[in-house]
Amino acid sequence: MIGDGGIGYHIGDLETAVRLNIPAITLVFNNSSLAYEYHVQKHVLGGPIIDEVNDFAEVDHAAVARAFGARGERVTTSDELRAALAEAVQQNAPTLIDVVVSKEQPAPVTTYEGVLDRPV
Repeated sequence: MIGDGGIGYHIGDLETAVRLNIPAITLVFNNSSLAYEYHVQKHVLGGPIIDEVNDFAEVDHAAVARAFGARGERVTTSDELRAALAEAVQQNAPTLIDVVVSKEQPAPVTTYEGVLDRPV
């Protein structure tokens, strides 16, 4: 599991997985942004929000995975995700699932020191 910001550092690993037939399943949480930085700027620092730094162009990482020769699927709902995961396990091949999510949804790895629990 990785964000769309982080996958840029590791996308080349798909070639290795394909070449060595490593049946790894990669979930990319794609919100077209560096959302951690966005949430810190918005909720912890109170602004300014620097879109030029935070926001990405929309990238279909599933298409990128297919270009590497891996399986790639793009999903937008939890039902689609469940089906894609089941298919990835069944196929037993290198797979990337591009999970489109909202930039406004904070990752569950931080509480931003409780600021998200306060009413806006």
